Amino acid sequence: MESSAPTLVHTATAVAELGACPADFAALDDAGLLEAQQRHSALKHQVDIHGAWIAGEVARRSTRELGYAGLAQRQGFFSPEELIQSMSKSSRSEAAKLIRAGLLMAETHAAEQLAVDQLAAVNAADSAVASLTSALPWHAPIAHAVGTGMLSLDAAEPIRTILAEVADRVPSEILRDACERLIADAATRNADQMYRRARQIRDQIDETGISGREARQYGERSMRVWERRDGMIQTNLIAHPEEGEPLLAWYH
Repeated sequence: MESSAPTLVHTATAVAELGACPADFAALDDAGLLEAQQRHSALKHQVDIHGAWIAGEVARRSTRELGYAGLAQRQGFFSPEELIQSMSKSSRSEAAKLIRAGLLMAETHAAEQLAVDQLAAVNAADSAVASLTSALPWHAPIAHAVGTGMLSLDAAEPIRTILAEVADRVPSEILRDACERLIADAATRNADQMYRRARQIRDQIDETGISGREARQYGERSMRVWERRDGMIQTNLIAHPEEGEPLLAWYH
């Protein structure tokens, strides 16, 4: 599951070779520029993986149970998100995303290590292997895909968050299969498109919950319209997906 240090070094070197100033990139032809973007994306993914590992461990050492003895509070911060945001100069949402990804990968890694230890203590029959595999968290495929470079942290976020909505009533085996399907879909979709696709898969594996989700969405609809001091008209709209789709199509 884990990305190796040599891979990080290799991708960093590949980017560094491209140039040292804007003029170096301006001199590239179209194919070269696209190759540069590909190299940068590969490097960013490796950096994000390591950042998630670090953030997850910061969060583990900053749990509420530890209170003032936790790492974040000992550094003068209320939460691990605030600590990471302060050090990285990023947004709070970015810090939270790194923490969630890091905790997900750490949980999967710990479960796999436990399974390996248990497997070593029993006869490694197919039934035993299947039983131990089923004990892994349902989101294990996400952790593997992120760690091997198949899935970006941005694309992993909608898969994890949306499937987690039904994790308390959908069997883990079905959730793992849904993860695999969505990971495959992510190869041809960006992170924004993955939110829609993840919702579609969620509704397929939890049809009984569709009516409740729709009722909640209808209850959250709202619209405000007001005139600003300069005479401009401003609106604030929260629409149901079916109602808002024509508006999005028109706007884009």
